[in-house]
Amino acid sequence: MSSIWTVRRSATDRKVSGLSAGLADAWDVDPMLVRVGFAVLALSGGIGLVLYAAGWLMLPAEDKDQSQLEEWVPQTRTWSREVKIGVVVAACIIGALALSWLVPFSFTAALVVAAVWYFGYYRNRRRPADRDDRQPPPLQFAEFPGEPTAFTEAATAWQQRIADYQQAMMRRSAAAPSSSTAEAPNAGVGLRPAPPEPAADVDRQVFLSHPDPVGLYSEPTPDSAMEQLAAQTRLRRRAARRLGLVSVIVLGVAMSGLGVASVLGAPITAPAYLSAALLIFGTTLLVGARVGRPRGLAFATVVVAVSMVLTLVAQNNTAFAGDVGIKRLQYTSAAELPAGDHLRVGQLTVDLRQVAPEQSRSYTASVGTGRLVVELPRGVATRVTGTVREGMISADGKQLSSGPNLSFREQPPAATVGPVFTVDLKVGKGQLEVRR
Repeated sequence: MSSIWTVRRSATDRKVSGLSAGLADAWDVDPMLVRVGFAVLALSGGIGLVLYAAGWLMLPAEDKDQSQLEEWVPQTRTWSREVKIGVVVAACIIGALALSWLVPFSFTAALVVAAVWYFGYYRNRRRPADRDDRQPPPLQFAEFPGEPTAFTEAATAWQQRIADYQQAMMRRSAAAPSSSTAEAPNAGVGLRPAPPEPAADVDRQVFLSHPDPVGLYSEPTPDSAMEQLAAQTRLRRRAARRLGLVSVIVLGVAMSGLGVASVLGAPITAPAYLSAALLIFGTTLLVGARVGRPRGLAFATVVVAVSMVLTLVAQNNTAFAGDVGIKRLQYTSAAELPAGDHLRVGQLTVDLRQVAPEQSRSYTASVGTGRLVVELPRGVATRVTGTVREGMISADGKQLSSGPNLSFREQPPAATVGPVFTVDLKVGKGQLEVRR
């Protein structure tokens, strides 16, 4: 993850923002593969959209020194990498919860893409030692005008040492093929060719044996207490990184399990996702107090906790969010049944199972954007009409249709005698579900 901050968005190969071309150049792959990966992730709970927006905002272009986020909000220049990662993770969770009803794939597809990237590319990528030797760029050193000082003399000596070392390495690599060619005739005599003599000026240990060529610094006296503290700090950081990785894996498995349960018909709401994430983060913080706390985890925990509080408040009080949230209504008689209920954004669940009108009655429920769930009474002659401008219609846990301009109609038996309960359901964008 440390190398992602060195990526620059391409200024020449740019379809939208140049992010895919910049990542492809850093990973040495075809930009089309990166674009396909973003497209698949966009259909996986909308994670690809959040990640692409984060890369566009946080990674600068090739011809700029600052990112779009730092230019628009200068206060973000002091944010640490851990805080930025925490913001992106929280945005992915919230975006996936908001777009789960619209996209066809769940978190499982994102985990598959991550596994393909890790096992198919990252784990098997060529290390720098395995790559073809390339001509190193010419060295450019800083110049020190004015009178020489002890520091400038030390810097100049190191510059010369680096230049000599690079030239020696170039001579050694150029002479390697000729040495093997010259020793080839000895193999026909049955003698083992003598190994080439190591060049003293190329020995790395010799090169680094004198870190202070002009005597600018003196060796500090070792402090055993400070060494022990540094060793403990390193161990805690290593344990914290491992704990953070485990918590991310557990979070992905938990979110995927809840997504699968929701697809199978279980009533999984947004507070359930947030509660699972808060439980995992809280447990990780308790363990981290013992072995080392992962960076950015406390910030992510606060974000999830605030999101869950706002969701729970809006669940039973839609006026708090301006007719936006999660609302559940239950009517026990036709007398308390209003003419209709409406929710602009969110999930509206209406329980009509105990309503048995003594005379013909009409009821309307609608949701602008989100999900509408209506539980109809049994043993009552009911006429149901439903329309969805764009989304999906399901009945009793089975998907009936999906796409734009959908309609659903259910008529009472033709021989019905007595009052008829008419229910009119409307959804702008989202899902309509009818249950009996």
